[in-house]
Amino acid sequence: MLAPYRPSAEVLDKIPASIGGVPTYDKEYRWFGAALSTFGIVENKRVVERMKLPGCASVRPRRPEVAHLVGSSDPRNSGSVHMMYEIILQGYGWERGWEIITQMAGNVRAFEKGASQTAKQATLGEVAYAMAIDFYALTQVAEAGPENMA
Repeated sequence: MLAPYRPSAEVLDKIPASIGGVPTYDKEYRWFGAALSTFGIVENKRVVERMKLPGCASVRPRRPEVAHLVGSSDPRNSGSVHMMYEIILQGYGWERGWEIITQMAGNVRAFEKGASQTAKQATLGEVAYAMAIDFYALTQVAEAGPENMA
């Protein structure tokens, strides 16, 4: 069951060895990444418009007008949210990364147990913005419509 498997060169040549420094498969061919996802912020456009808030592209950490309007899961319970915080640390370094995470956390309404919950909260208007993995965000955009969610 755990025996290495090396795909043909035709298949393996189409798979990058790493993306952003993260390996996509083991050099000894014992495991392969099953899914590649992106992470970001899902935004309730209606809440943002009504409350005259900045669009998520303009939101910076620790802004008083967005206090309690950001959704995030607890990274101890959500692998995708854990990875989002890890990407911030990797991208900005330890000191600046923790500064960003700490300031952002000051705007979080509550650290929910599951990552899908925060994307749903954005759709319901309980938060204006939510950290989300791509498929949770895209599901909510499809459900509520791109005129309401981004």
